Amino acid sequence: MTLPRTMRLVCLLLIATACLPLFLSGEMPPFLWTVVFPGLALGYFTGGNAWPKYLVVIVTTALIASLAFLVLVSVQSGDWLVNSITFALLATVTRTLQLQTSRQAFQAVGLSFLMLIAAAVTNPDVSFAIFFVVYAVLLTWALTYTHLTQQVEESPQTSGLAWKAARLVSRKFLAASSLLALGLLLTSMVFFFLFPRLGLGFFSARTRSGDPLVGFSDSVELGHFGTLSDSSRVVLRVEFREGKEFLNDAMPFRFRGMAFDHYDGKAWARTLEETSALRAGGDGFCEVWGFPAGPGINYDMIEYDIYQEPLEVESRVLFGLDRPLEFKPALDRFDRYRGFKRNYYVDELLNLGYSDTSMTSLAYAIRTGLLRVSDERLRSLPARYPKWARDAYLQVPDDLDARVAPLAREALGDAKNVFDAAKNIEHYLSSRYGYTKEGAGAPEDPLADFLFVRKEGHCQYFATAMVVMLRKLGVPARPVNGFLGADYNEFGDYYSVTESRAHTWVEVLFPKYGWIVFDPTPAQEDLMGEAGVLDELDQWLDSVKLAWYKWVIEYDLERQIALYTGVWNALAPKSKEVDFSPEMNVFEMRAELRKISKTLFSRESAVAIAALLLVLLAAKLAVRLLRRRRVPSQDEIRKLADLLRHVMRRKGLSIPPGTTLPAVARLSLASGFPASASVAALADLIEEARFGPRPSADLPRMRRLLREVRKQKAREQAHP
Repeated sequence: MTLPRTMRLVCLLLIATACLPLFLSGEMPPFLWTVVFPGLALGYFTGGNAWPKYLVVIVTTALIASLAFLVLVSVQSGDWLVNSITFALLATVTRTLQLQTSRQAFQAVGLSFLMLIAAAVTNPDVSFAIFFVVYAVLLTWALTYTHLTQQVEESPQTSGLAWKAARLVSRKFLAASSLLALGLLLTSMVFFFLFPRLGLGFFSARTRSGDPLVGFSDSVELGHFGTLSDSSRVVLRVEFREGKEFLNDAMPFRFRGMAFDHYDGKAWARTLEETSALRAGGDGFCEVWGFPAGPGINYDMIEYDIYQEPLEVESRVLFGLDRPLEFKPALDRFDRYRGFKRNYYVDELLNLGYSDTSMTSLAYAIRTGLLRVSDERLRSLPARYPKWARDAYLQVPDDLDARVAPLAREALGDAKNVFDAAKNIEHYLSSRYGYTKEGAGAPEDPLADFLFVRKEGHCQYFATAMVVMLRKLGVPARPVNGFLGADYNEFGDYYSVTESRAHTWVEVLFPKYGWIVFDPTPAQEDLMGEAGVLDELDQWLDSVKLAWYKWVIEYDLERQIALYTGVWNALAPKSKEVDFSPEMNVFEMRAELRKISKTLFSRESAVAIAALLLVLLAAKLAVRLLRRRRVPSQDEIRKLADLLRHVMRRKGLSIPPGTTLPAVARLSLASGFPASASVAALADLIEEARFGPRPSADLPRMRRLLREVRKQKAREQAHP
């Protein structure tokens, strides 16, 4: 394959690599890719042909017209991002249809970088990292071939354009340059993690995006056709900071999402929609009002972080275990600098939510209180409720089936208090009715159909039945949507919640203690499942995805400080551990800095630093010694000789085939080439290595001399 064709192929692969994560984001119109990818393929076959002038005018005019059209559409729709990327894609495809010269190839490389930036904005997923690594390698190749093409084009003899690319660039060179590119990429990652972060990063302006998920719903509507299907797509990822030991079989992972108050006979709705804004305190946490507090109210506290994927629901919902007493959004301190605002609130039903029109993922911390109260204490409470509770949570449809009330009294049994009443009805439903995901269509009265005809259904039927039966007995109750259960990911040490775990249960109101959870749905599976052998790969990939979100997409000052302090505390003695945070005041920070200074200037630190420097110095000397002692192969020496001849031809020397290196040195001296001394020295070293009595060669010096020869430009020569 000739040099220009190879250059064109590598540039097209580079552009395709930059476009693929953009394609996977799903942000661009699908029909656009029916133009882009065929255009890239066509560019390989036609890109080397010169266009007639009239065709250049037509294509340029069409491109300008498309720009004007996209600007007009953006003004009307406000979607500047997608339309800007669309124009950049069209310009890139147009450029790939004509990749004849190195100048055009450099332009294609620049356009590919724009595509990569667009992909980073629209697809900040772990798949972008994979394509970015491939892009770094291909970029090195593209720049190498483009630079060689430029040098040949500028040379007085352009016969090199007809040469095979392998004659100029060996496979070993490509492999070495690829390793160098990956090494530079790793080095840049070090700077990324170590350079101070201000929360104004490129990625954090958008946070994570993702495909909307289904499974959880912000409504409860009975009656459906077909079978409810399971999905293993992850909705929540939960990392516990403290208090996980309080969760057990009696208090499972139950992530509360949304409660409802009004039932019309077929669906539940929220009519109590008054909200109260959540305001952050000194430590960044917002206190959630509405949960009982005071003497006799005791909680076991749990603190955890939640990474929430976007949900395909109209209401923006936040999740928390049992009673979320405090809430803290991630990156909230820097939202005002990014021009990004998201308001958080709690409504009258104690639902946590936020106002936001974007479908982006969320990261936030929750402090949950697990209520400590005995069953005997709940049994002793009087069934006296305030007017607001009776008005809101005793409502039932006017045309409710008359058989529901007698069934409620039958399920009540001999209960003498609210707690036993709820327990008896819970047991009655879970033991006498069956669980199924099969739909019953859309009956006129889905609850009556469930209780008296089918006698089987899914969790929404069970929760609705228990709430309505309790309300007919004068006990305030309501259904709640959320997720039940979680799977432990041992690779990332966190818990994942899939959308198949969407569930509906019941909350019953108790004086003084508030809402207590009951669940009449028959148990179906282990709520704390562990992954099997076939699931381990999925868990590992999901842990990589979460790590990418945490340490790249959402890597801010707070997380950077946590990284620094974690490394320090792992190496420092127990008494010298530090605890930094962005919220600490000057005096607290000064005290922590004193700990560091005492450790840094101690005798142990000095010995460790000296030992490290000695190891680095010894390693450097060992590498130099090995390089000098290594005997290059005859193939390496021969390629070095061919490369010297090729370089001198590019400098304008006429070197016939078969010319010896000493003759090349004499020709360079006669032509007045400024680096002729370096040419002669290099020729002597190569000749000695090839034909000398001892099989040795100073390879580093040879390469240094060759670099000196290359630095001299052809226009600096004095031709005879």
